[in-house]
Amino acid sequence: MKEFDLADKEPLVSVLMVSFNHADFIVDAISSVLDSTYQNFELIVVDDCSKDDTYRIALAFTETDSRVKVYQNEVNIGDYPNRNKAASYASGVYLKYLDGDDMIYTDSLKIMVSAMERYRDAALGLQQFILDDVKPYPIFTTNSWALKTHFLERNVLGTGPSGAIIKTSVFLEAGGFSGEKFVGDSDLWIRIMYKYPLVLLQPSLVWWRIHPAQESKNEAKDKLMIIVRYKLYKKFLQDPLLPMSEPEKAIALKKLNRRFLTNVLKKMMDGDKLSYCFQLLKESSISLKEVAKATFH
Repeated sequence: MKEFDLADKEPLVSVLMVSFNHADFIVDAISSVLDSTYQNFELIVVDDCSKDDTYRIALAFTETDSRVKVYQNEVNIGDYPNRNKAASYASGVYLKYLDGDDMIYTDSLKIMVSAMERYRDAALGLQQFILDDVKPYPIFTTNSWALKTHFLERNVLGTGPSGAIIKTSVFLEAGGFSGEKFVGDSDLWIRIMYKYPLVLLQPSLVWWRIHPAQESKNEAKDKLMIIVRYKLYKKFLQDPLLPMSEPEKAIALKKLNRRFLTNVLKKMMDGDKLSYCFQLLKESSISLKEVAKATFH
């Protein structure tokens, strides 16, 4: 098979970069895309009303490369709505997100696109965080395997948007990201897995920059995120249409409850307010019997 059967489709991939107050990082982010060995792309930057010079800096790149398109929202709409806005401008077969404070390595775009072209049935490719010691990447997996592994074994669907490549038609079919703060990506990946296979991609395709204002640090500071993610997973595990067997769902739900209770108890031991911990338990709807059992253990 020709390396890229759709190489004559221009662009084959739309790189979508969302930015907010990334003036210190946006040059590195855009340059990392433009320096890619794979070149059949468009780069769409959507600035969410930054208060610094992010938009002006990004706009300067349009003067030297016609593949770069830069937009700015009229009002700040937030992280996941802005990702959906960026996708609305895309014309590629695939969507490849890269946040305005991250960077992609030189060969990463080629690796990700070639994996999706190799496994045309897959709708989603996700960078993994561990090396597989059984077979080399990319690894094609069924949707049921991906869901069972994610809920029962390890976090194969835990990659953020910068580590993902998505078939545009499936993204649109799914309605894009939900407006749920911090968990919009997890929600979309699982919804895609109801119908479509997954490609596991090798680690270290993206460099996530660590800095005080990054989104993941904001999530860690949000005290209620533990219950938001718990409720999201519980919703899926209680859905009769989720492509897992009922016994598998029951086991996964027990694991989810146990992990949640362990985290709440740890917060109690670390000195968090009891009122906050009791609020988490109340919102989880976990029975007192399960709470007592977890406390005993």
